[in-house]
Amino acid sequence: MHNEELLNGCPDCDESPFGLETHAGLVYIVKNPNQTGVKNGMTERTIEARLNSLNTSSVPGRFEDVAIFASD
Repeated sequence: MHNEELLNGCPDCDESPFGLETHAGLVYIVKNPNQTGVKNGMTERTIEARLNSLNTSSVPGRFEDVAIFASD
């Protein structure tokens, strides 16, 4: 990435610095200060979308992400 643009190669040598892989979803671990322990799960949406749906449920407090892993 350079200035928010994905480059196909190094600007100096034109070699590909890395490859990008797509994944079906995310495995997440989240916590809520009003609850004991953590919640884990998988979503095919973004973590922001999943947190938004958890935070609009009837559970008091806001969920925060602890860890996020790309997953198929």
